[in-house]
Order: sequence, then C-alpha cells, then structure tokens
Amino acid sequence: MRQNIRYVFRVLAKSPGFTIMITLTLALGIGANTAIFSIANGWLFRPLPVPNANQLVVVASQQSGESLLNGISYPDFLDYRGQADALVDLSAYRLGFVGLHAGATTERIIVNYVAGNFFSMLGVRPFHGRFILPSEGENLGSPLALVLAHSYWKRRFSGDPNIIGETVLVNGQPVTVVGVTPPEFYGVKAFLETEAYLPLTAAAIEPNSSTFWHERRERALNVLGRLRPGIDLRHAQVSADVIAERLRREYPDADKETFVRIYPEWLARPDPNAASTAPIIAAVFLILGALVLLLTCFNVANVLLARSSFRQHELAIRSALGASRLQIILQVVTESVVLALIAGIVGLLLGLWGTRVLSFMPLQLDVPFHLDFTFDRRVFAYALAAALFTGIFASLMPAVRSLRIDFNSSLREGERSAPSSPLFRRARNALVVVQVAGSLTLLLVAGLFIRSLSNAARMELGFEPDRVLNVATDPRQAGYDETHAKQLQQELLRRVRTIPGVESASFAYSVPFGYRYKSTRVFVEHQLLKVGDPGQEIFHNIVSPEYFGTMQIPILTGRAFSESDNQNAPRVAVINVSMAHLFWLGEVPIGKTFRFGSLSDPPVQIVGIARDGKYQTPVDRGVPYFYLPLAQYYVSELTLQVRTSVAPEGLVDEVKRQINSLDPMLPVFDVKTMKDLLEGANGTFPLRFAAGLAGMMGLLGAVLSTIGVYGLVSYIVSERKHEIALRLAIGAQRWDVLKLVVREGMRLVVVGLFAGIILSMIVARVVSSLLIGITAKDPTTFASASLLLAISAFVACSVPAVRAMRVDLLRTLRC
Repeated sequence: MRQNIRYVFRVLAKSPGFTIMITLTLALGIGANTAIFSIANGWLFRPLPVPNANQLVVVASQQSGESLLNGISYPDFLDYRGQADALVDLSAYRLGFVGLHAGATTERIIVNYVAGNFFSMLGVRPFHGRFILPSEGENLGSPLALVLAHSYWKRRFSGDPNIIGETVLVNGQPVTVVGVTPPEFYGVKAFLETEAYLPLTAAAIEPNSSTFWHERRERALNVLGRLRPGIDLRHAQVSADVIAERLRREYPDADKETFVRIYPEWLARPDPNAASTAPIIAAVFLILGALVLLLTCFNVANVLLARSSFRQHELAIRSALGASRLQIILQVVTESVVLALIAGIVGLLLGLWGTRVLSFMPLQLDVPFHLDFTFDRRVFAYALAAALFTGIFASLMPAVRSLRIDFNSSLREGERSAPSSPLFRRARNALVVVQVAGSLTLLLVAGLFIRSLSNAARMELGFEPDRVLNVATDPRQAGYDETHAKQLQQELLRRVRTIPGVESASFAYSVPFGYRYKSTRVFVEHQLLKVGDPGQEIFHNIVSPEYFGTMQIPILTGRAFSESDNQNAPRVAVINVSMAHLFWLGEVPIGKTFRFGSLSDPPVQIVGIARDGKYQTPVDRGVPYFYLPLAQYYVSELTLQVRTSVAPEGLVDEVKRQINSLDPMLPVFDVKTMKDLLEGANGTFPLRFAAGLAGMMGLLGAVLSTIGVYGLVSYIVSERKHEIALRLAIGAQRWDVLKLVVREGMRLVVVGLFAGIILSMIVARVVSSLLIGITAKDPTTFASASLLLAISAFVACSVPAVRAMRVDLLRTLRC
C-alpha cells in the first residue's frame, strides 16, 4: 500500500491539470455536503451541552382532532412529574420578556421562568454562585432569585463576579442575582439565547398570571424530562398515556380531549411542532447535498473511466512484470481515494468558510439568537465518510473495467487504446444519464424556490408594508401598573402624531412576521357547543382604533374600531374573511356574536370584516383571524406602528426621543421597518436562504453535468478519431461528423432529462408546502430548467464535435 501511495503521488504530480480539476470537482461536492450537514448538525444532531443529553425528552399536549402541539398546564405538570415512572425527573420552563434595571438603565431581556429542579434535572453546574433552589422555584412568596446567562453577564456586567448577591430590579421588583450559567450553556430553546433565569414563581409578575397555578386549560409550560436508564421512548409514551387517560377521567372539563406526546429533545427543536417538519426539511437538503455528491462521483468516475482507457498499456506492462489483478485494482482504487482525501481537506475548508458565513446571517431579530454551525467530530466524521465514499464509488467502474482488459491485446496494440467493450460503453453512458437526471432535479428544486421568492415579493399581504416603522415598548418592564401604563401609551400616541412626516400612528400587540402572537379558543353559539367542547383555536390581535388605517387593511363589510369602543361599551371584534367563512359560510356575520377563552366568558359582537392577510409567515393561506380593541383588552407590551410620508428610518431617532422624554427608563426594542420584518426570519428570509442554497447546488449540479457531458463526448471523439478519419476519407462531409458526434451526446442528454423530470416530480412534492404562488409541478419551472440544461449540454457536445470536424485527416490515417 505504501508503494501504491508513492506511485499515486508520482502519477498525480505528472498530471497537474488532471489533479487540480479532479480535486476541485470533488472539493465542491464534499464542501457543499459538509456545509449542509453542519447546519443539520447544529440544528438537530448536536446534543445539548449537558450530561447524557440523549436521555432528554420533550413532553407536549395535543387536543383531539388538531395537529398543533401545546405546552402543559402547571397542575398537569405536577401530575406527570409525580407519576411518570419511566422518567427520572421532569422539569418545566416558560419563556418571557422582562425589563432588567441595573445601574442607570433598563434593558429588555429574554428570560426562562424555571421550576426549582430545572438545572439539577439537566445536570448543569453553575459557573459562579449558585442556581435557583427547589424551595425558590415553585413556592409563592419566596424571595426572587436571578441567574444570569454567561454571555449576558459578560456583555451587561463585564464579567464582574461581584454582581453575585447584588439586588437588581426586574419589572420594578427587587431580585437578587445568585449565579451565572456555564459559558457553553445557551439555554434549551434552539437558536434562542436565553439571557437570564427566574424561578417559576416570578411568572406571577407576568400579566394575566392569576390562573397559572390552578387552571388546567392554561397550557403554558414547556416540559423537559429525562428517561430512566434502559427505558426507551415507546415505554415512556405508554406510561404518559396512562396518566393522560386518568386526567381525562378526573378533569373532563379541561382535559377531556387532551392527549400527551413525547419526543426526543433533538427532534423537538425549537418546539414540538417542528417534530413533523424539521426532519423533512433537513432530509430534503441532505438529500440534495447527497445528490450533488453523487453527481460529483459520476463526473469523476467518467473522467477516470476515460483516463483508464488511455492507461491500458501501462496496466498491461504492470501485469507483464508480475502484478496480479488484485494489485492493479488496488492501484486504481488507491489513486481515487487519495484524490478524494485531498479533495476532502479542501472541501472541509470550503465548508468551514460557508458555515461561518451562515452563522452571521442577518435575521432581523431583536432577540439574541445563537446559530452554532461550528465543526465538531460528527462533521469531521461525515466529511471523512463523504471523501472515502466518493473515492471508492468513483473508482468502482475503472476498477471493474481493469478486470476486463485483455492485457495481451493491449501490449500488441501498443500505446494506441483498444476500442471500448459494449459493457463499458453502456456503463459510461448510464453515468451521464444519471448525471443529467440528478442535475435537472437540483435545477428544478432551485427554480421552484426562486420562483416562490419572486412571488413572495409580489404577493398580496393584506396590508401595505411600505413606509411603516415599528417601535416596541412595555411600560410593565419599567414598573408601571395598568392605569399609568394606559396614560403613558395615550400620551405617546399624541406626541408621535405631531412629528413632521407622520401620517398616522397606532398600537398593536402582534406585528406581521414578528414573534408575538396570541391565540385563544373560539366558541360560536349556533354550532350547538356543549360543556367541555374545546372550541377552535384562532389567532387574534389587540389593536388601537387607528390600526386599520395605519396598516391600510381594508374593512370589506361593517366598520373598524372607534374611540367609543371602550371599557364601558359592549365588547366588539373585527374578523377576517377566512374566519367568516369558517363559522358563517354563506352569511354576513355583522352583528353576530362569539365567545373566546371559555363558554363562560362574555360574548363579543362582530362589527366588521377585514381582508385576509399574512400574519405569521409568507406561506399563510386562509388563516382565520380576529381583532379586539385595545381599550377593552389591556396589554402592556405593544408595538407602536407609525406610517410616514418620508423614509421611516429617518424618524427613528425622533420617535425614540419622544419616548425618552416621557420616561428615560422605559425600554425600547424591536425598532424595525415593516420591510425589515418582511425580509426577516419569519418573513422571506427562510425562502431566500432555501433559494440561495438550492440555487447554489443546482448551479453546481448543472456545471458538473455539463463537464460530464463534455468529458464523455471528448472521450468519444478521442476513441473514434480513426473511424472519423476513415469516414472523411471515403467521402463524409465535416458537417456530417458534427451531427454524428452531437447526436450521440444529446441522445443521452434527452434520456437523462426525461428521467430527471420523473425524479423531480417526486422530490418536488416534499417541498410543496414551502412554495408560494406556484405548485410543485409548475410547468414554467420544469420547461425552463430542462431548456437551460439542454442548451448547456448542447454546447458541451458541440465543442468536441467542432474539434472532431477539424481532425488532421492524413496524420490520423498514418497513425
């Protein structure tokens, strides 16, 4: 083997052009796969930095007949924690935002309210100080303790260890800093970097938290558990099902239609609802990456096959000198594997560069996020496996061909290569067909994403995003009560409306493509609901009267809210068209009523119907939605939305100045234009990212396919140059030679295109849910991708065909 490797390096050094071409081709394929796998690894496969992370599971609830997964209520959590014998321990947390006042400033931060056993269940040890004690986590009235995340401790307090034991204000309440998490622990919510941890009892400072401790319908907790050693997920699910069945019998009003689902922690990132889609999305891109790698293998295999035909004389001499067939095969395989390992090193560098670029993607988020796409042993193992697979796979055809070479004939032929066998030609042609089919699949998927992105830029949003500035505030985080917060909000609206360039201003709890959403159970009386009926989960928003004018959302029937829709007036709502069709199909529901929350809550009268829109993501289609007036439903955390007659970015400083003039301690966050949100993480960014990644792989596949066709036709020309010369000698025209060569190459391309269309239809179905404005069988995309690949293949066939036309007839015949 040492002798083989030394010989490989000598051969490669003698053919630097061949070596560089093959290395770069393989490096592109391996690098693309490494980058894709590192993303999937950072998202799904890398375990949390805690002991025995593979034992962690996520527990979620699900209502009968619904696909959406929810959290667990606190009373249900206590039952599961006390009775789930398949779990060593069970803990819970709840996300929230608070205002942290330390020094002279108040800053909004994202926190986890955690049960007292949260850190002990995970097995995390403090970096400084201590963690929240069990006696502090869930005992109401206990002094509030605060644990800082290491990154936030470094940023806000410059890593000062003396902050331990100090008192700070959280939403105006005194809290003692007791510890700091280790630097490698960013939290348990994927991609989200938690900045601090508070005991679950601190959730009492959140609004509407009075029912948190006893209401089983309030499923607000994220629950994590740890499996007992030797217990698998199936047994844990059976154990949880037994408890859920008992809860359905004991608490029929709240849990009659509630079931429990348990998922591995890695599969439920960032939440359990991703368990059904995350593997599909990851699999799609891993498959596309594998397709690129296979195209690379086929390309290199074709080149090595062509090269092996010119090395028949060399291999025959080696055989004559005593080399066995096995030694010759090992020589061929070693050369391919060495090339692949060299390319693997280059591919790793390319993949590392790509993941570093991806780690700093502009997501337009005002919350700390953590994208960890760094390389670890799994990524290196994957890259090594990809390199070895590529090297061995690409060498299979040349190695098999070496078994079929008649070395005696090769020695008699001398340096001139013998004609290829029919089996060799069929194998060589099949490789090209597979290359074309795979390249077309990559191009079609890229085309579908690119067309979706183009449609997203022109899609009907249901509102007008141009010249709208969003600025979020939360008086509660500065210690305001409801009365003073309402006064501050009204004064802020009055002042902002006087700013030159402001056309209108309004408040809203939820902003399209943001991250704050409210949903509730809706009950419509004419549907004969009975006690215990779970109702329909519907998203809604709480807005001030000017909201529809600021966002330019048309009211199709009825009216928008007015100043008279206050606390003393009957409760009203505006619904969208989809909600009207869901509950009152064929009717005009103006004046009709519905209830939300529970059947015991007061009815709400419909006063208007608004046009449908995009509320959470660009792929929203026909989402039922309703709006409530802010004067009747108080919320503290609101987004001030300002429509301007000038560029909204130019008014940011003035709006902030007006807020600071009201209260310098009031935290200001999420300062973005509506265009920024539209292009952000919940907007078109995932589509742009998917289109860019798929486009890159599609382009790479098309290049590889073109090179493969070019290499095949060039080899055909080289192999048949004597035949071509004879044809010309007996009267064939050079134009006939051109048609002969191009026809042979394009025949394989056409077969590959048909195979690619069939394969593409299968793959396109997987990504159909991610498309906007087109179907997975969009004829324009299929025709465009096929035409593009056909043209590039035609050019690849034409270049060596033109060279064949110009063959030196006399010289070729003399040879």
